[in-house]
Amino acid sequence: MRGRLPATLLAVLTTLVLGAGPVPAAAPTAGLRVTPGGPFTGTSGSVYAPVACGSSRITGRFTSFSDSLGIIDGLTYQNCSGFLAVTVSVDVPWTMWATAHSNGVTAINLTGMAATVTWPGCRYKVAGQAGTSFNNGTGILTVHHDASTVTYVDPANGCFGLIAQGQRTTLLSGSYAISPRQVIEPA
Repeated sequence: MRGRLPATLLAVLTTLVLGAGPVPAAAPTAGLRVTPGGPFTGTSGSVYAPVACGSSRITGRFTSFSDSLGIIDGLTYQNCSGFLAVTVSVDVPWTMWATAHSNGVTAINLTGMAATVTWPGCRYKVAGQAGTSFNNGTGILTVHHDASTVTYVDPANGCFGLIAQGQRTTLLSGSYAISPRQVIEPA
């Protein structure tokens, strides 16, 4: 039981963790148009951030500039519970790059992801990217996998050896209902 506690604690504390491997670089698409575009919010149900949270919210702006579909400029977690006071400070913006579009679904590579995670006795930084998709029919932005990595562990707050530089982790998970409703289609 004693050996399982650190692994379980690590999983709970960084469960926007353990991505599925690197996300391929964004491949050019033949230009897409986002309608109506502009500012948006997205809400998701239960996520882990790095503790269980009842919901998550993203904010951003959709554009139709080349293969860039826009940015995510905010990420917050609500109704979080846990035995530690965990904070996640997100460094934004994150850029959404279109990689493919077919049958009303757009594959998106979300790049520039970065955040600092802090809890008593621990402070570390995370960076990476995520494979996502947007479905015109449902208006949902879904995060399929997050390939983020711990890039720095504060030596003064070393996380009790539970977090290590180079370790896979996750910053973003879930399916986000986007408002106002958007449509992404060939230009």
